[in-house]
Amino acid sequence: MPLALREPDLFDPPCDAARTDADAASAARAFSLARHRLALQLAAVRDTSIPAAFGCSSVVQYGACELDLDPRETQALLEAGEALRSLPRINAELEEGHLSWRRAELLLQVATPAVEHAWLEVALDLPWSALRQQIERSRRGRPPRRRRATSAGSLSRA
Repeated sequence: MPLALREPDLFDPPCDAARTDADAASAARAFSLARHRLALQLAAVRDTSIPAAFGCSSVVQYGACELDLDPRETQALLEAGEALRSLPRINAELEEGHLSWRRAELLLQVATPAVEHAWLEVALDLPWSALRQQIERSRRGRPPRRRRATSAGSLSRA
């Protein structure tokens, strides 16, 4: 008796696609956690004499010489680590893996302790591109634009 083969459905992912997707998601979370940890460590290094102990005049030079980091990347991570010290909610969401490093980088452009909670809610709710657009239209320390009801009764993003 011949074996009947089923035509593949457009919605059937390849048999290993789910595993590949899970692996990619896991790697992205690990990347975010690593960047977060490195940012906090660089901020901690600034408070010590570690750069001088390695013959470096600054954390940026230490990053380049000892950690093989690009100076601009080191500076950005250092600034992020220092900012995260005053933003405990964003820091906690990063640590718990609920917030990606990319989203955190965006938030650090506008978030201050006074508006941290409001921006965090928006960051966890909006798609990345919409969050980026809203942050580009905002100023540091200002709260995000809130959703407002439209005449049809649905919500729109302001």
